[in-house]
Amino acid sequence: MSDVVVAEIRLAPSAEQDQILAHLQKIDPIVLDVPNEADALAQRFIDEGVLPARRMDDARHVACAMAHDLDLLVSWNYRHIANVTKAEAFNAVAVLSGWPGNLAIHTRLEVLEWE
Repeated sequence: MSDVVVAEIRLAPSAEQDQILAHLQKIDPIVLDVPNEADALAQRFIDEGVLPARRMDDARHVACAMAHDLDLLVSWNYRHIANVTKAEAFNAVAVLSGWPGNLAIHTRLEVLEWE
């Protein structure tokens, strides 16, 4: 989980925030920082039109996963992150930016089917 997710949780209404934090306490996820190179890659996603500027946090989610060399990003965000077209675009821009561009992006439901 990235620092971006932590910041988003803090924006949730307090009742929802409490629920989310209680669940997170049970699973104790690792929280990844968003390094400067991830912010630069996120900006490139915006500049190349993969996402509109107002979706910078979504771009940072993907860039953070790439910067930490993760194989898989799981997201609920079907429109801006977890769909085939976007995944291909993120990876293409990453390759053009000198990154490996091999991040798989799936929905929670897809991952649950793998069990």
